[in-house]
Amino acid sequence: MVGKTLDLLAGEVRIQVRGASVERFLNLCARSGIRLRRTRRVDFGELHATVPVRDFKRLRGLMGRTGCRVHILSRRGAPFVVHRLRRRYVLFGGLAALILLFLALTQFIWVIEIHAQPGISTYRLRQVLCDAGAYAGVPIASVDETAIREYVRVQMQDTVDFVTVSRIGNVLTVEAFGGEERPKVLDDKAVTGVVASRDGQIVEMQVLGGHPLVETGDVVTTGQPLVSAVTPPTTEQGLGHIGHGAAKILAQTKRIETSVQPLTTTEKQYTGKTKTQFALVVGDFRINLYFGSGISVGECDKAVSIHRLAFGKGTVFPVALVRQDYTYYDAAETQLDTEELRAQMEQDALARIQANMVDGTIDSWYSEAEERDGGLVVTVHATCTEDIAREISEDGAVLPEKQTEEPPED
Repeated sequence: MVGKTLDLLAGEVRIQVRGASVERFLNLCARSGIRLRRTRRVDFGELHATVPVRDFKRLRGLMGRTGCRVHILSRRGAPFVVHRLRRRYVLFGGLAALILLFLALTQFIWVIEIHAQPGISTYRLRQVLCDAGAYAGVPIASVDETAIREYVRVQMQDTVDFVTVSRIGNVLTVEAFGGEERPKVLDDKAVTGVVASRDGQIVEMQVLGGHPLVETGDVVTTGQPLVSAVTPPTTEQGLGHIGHGAAKILAQTKRIETSVQPLTTTEKQYTGKTKTQFALVVGDFRINLYFGSGISVGECDKAVSIHRLAFGKGTVFPVALVRQDYTYYDAAETQLDTEELRAQMEQDALARIQANMVDGTIDSWYSEAEERDGGLVVTVHATCTEDIAREISEDGAVLPEKQTEEPPED
C-alpha cells in the first residue's frame, strides 16, 4: 500500500510496446535498470506495461535498438493532476490558505481534558485552570505547565492532594487526586464542653477530658450538658481547673423517617419513529444544519454526540459536528406492586437514617404504611445506638460535627 502510494505521487505511465523483438526490449530494460510493472503479453508482438515517469523518458533510446514502438495508453499520478490544474490559481490559493490555517490552529490549545477523583469539583477546577491561563484558545507558547500545576495546588489545597498537567500536541490533560475535603482541625487545648445532640438514654460513656455530668443509664435531651470543661477539685484544699472537654457517649435513640411515593409510574412504549439533526460548531459559534429548533415536539429520548475534528490524539481543532438523535415513545401509566414499593421505600429510609448518624448502628425498626391520595406513605421507626456527644466552645457555640460518610457535593 505504501509503495503504491509513493508510485502515484511520483507518477506512472501505462504503455504499449509493439514490434518483432519484444523479448530484446525487455532484456535491455532490465540491463538499463528500467522498472516495468504489471506486464501483460497481449499478442506475439505486443506488450502492455506500467513504467514510472522518471524511467519513461529513458525508453526513447531503446526503441531504435530493438525496432519496437512505444505508445502511451494512460497517465496516472500527482504530476499529471498538477499539470491539468496548473492554471487554476484559486484552487492552489485555497489549498495554501488551508495549510496556513492548519498550521496556525495547531499553535493553540483547544481541548482541556480534566480527570478528577470523586469529591473534587470539576467546575471549580476548570475555573481555577482558567485563572491560571489554561483555557480553550490560549497560545501553546504561553502555557507553563509547572506554573499551572503549582497554582492549582495552592488554590485547591483543601481538596486536592496532587495534580498533574501534561500536554500532547494542542491537548492539555489535567489529573487531580484527593477528593475528601479536609476536616477542620480542632484545638485540643481549647476550653470546650460536651452536650447531647439528640434525645436518648446513655448506654456507654468514654470521657476523654473534662468532668462528666451524667452517668450510664441516664435519659438526656437535646442540648443537655454531658461533660463540663470545669473539673472540680479532688481534695478539700485543692483547686479545680478548666480544660478541654471531650467524650464519646453512646446512647439509645429513636429516629423516624417518612417518605411518600406515587403508586403509579410512567413507562415508555417506543413507537419506532426517530429523527436525527446535525449542527456544526466552530469555536463559540453554532450553525444548525436543520430547520426549526432543537426542541422536539412530543415525548422522546434525546441523545447528543459530539465529533471533534482531530488528527490523531495530539492535534485537535475548534470544529465539531454535533449529532442529535430523537427516539419517540408514548407514555403509559402502570400500577406498581404495593409490597415491592413498600420494601424499597423501607430500605431507602433505613439508608438515610444510617447516613445521618455519627458512629451509630440501627438496632431494630418497624414501619407503618398507608395509601393516601394515590400515593404510598411509609414511616419507619428505628431504635439506634449512636454517639450523641457534641463539643461546644467556651461561648456556647457548637463545634463542627464529626465527619460522616456522605459523599461530598460536586
